[in-house]
Amino acid sequence: MKHLVVFGGTGFLGRHIVNAALKAQWKVTSVSKSGAPVLNRDATYYSADVFEPPSYEAILSEADAVVHSMGTIFENTAYKKVLNGGLCSLPEAIPSLLSSFKGHNPMKNRDPSDADSGASDQSQSFERLNRDSAIILAKEFAKVAKKTSPFVYISAEDWNPLVDRRYILTKRQAEMELASQPSLRPVFVRPGFMYDSSGTSALRNHVGCAANAVGHLGSLGASLFGSSVNFNPAIPVQVVANAVVESLSDDSIDGVVSLEALQKYATMTT
Repeated sequence: MKHLVVFGGTGFLGRHIVNAALKAQWKVTSVSKSGAPVLNRDATYYSADVFEPPSYEAILSEADAVVHSMGTIFENTAYKKVLNGGLCSLPEAIPSLLSSFKGHNPMKNRDPSDADSGASDQSQSFERLNRDSAIILAKEFAKVAKKTSPFVYISAEDWNPLVDRRYILTKRQAEMELASQPSLRPVFVRPGFMYDSSGTSALRNHVGCAANAVGHLGSLGASLFGSSVNFNPAIPVQVVANAVVESLSDDSIDGVVSLEALQKYATMTT
């Protein structure tokens, strides 16, 4: 049985990847700082810090494939609790949500390389979470990986004009670096906004419905929000997770898996 290691396996997408991989008969280890909670008894939950390779080198040496499902859309990560919470919790969560939308101040001349210092004020930065963590992990896996071992990086489609441009920039920087790693077959999965199609009451699902509505407006949406504003339709997290797992076993899948490709995959598998 092949062994998949999922970094960020307790997150919204990560836990769906874990479940999909188990159904596809993979042995699965989820790696996160906490290691817990145990969301699926058939998976192994392991505590490690992606920025501290010695804490997970033993796990990587046993892996046939690795998925990097970490990162942040906003540098204030409070938005995650807001999106995954119910509507009833929205009033008390509004301050955190609004603070998440505060963009980077262009008057503050941040050097992206500062993220490498590990300073506390950089611990949640786009550079550190979206880019550096993936590069560190890929380099470590490349040291022990068999030839063309799959390394799936959860990137993103350029779908939201409200998000700081550094979000997409750091994703693309990571893709470029990962593509150059030896011994790996890099796959860059680029979903848009993801929601749970199982019908939970989380705010995330209502946002997904709104994103789909705006995305399907086409020219009308452009006239309402401006021609330069591009809202892509949202996509079920289950579709993305299944596509990730399928890419692990299909050697023909290499490089970018776009949102359009994910949407086509969804129509083929439903």
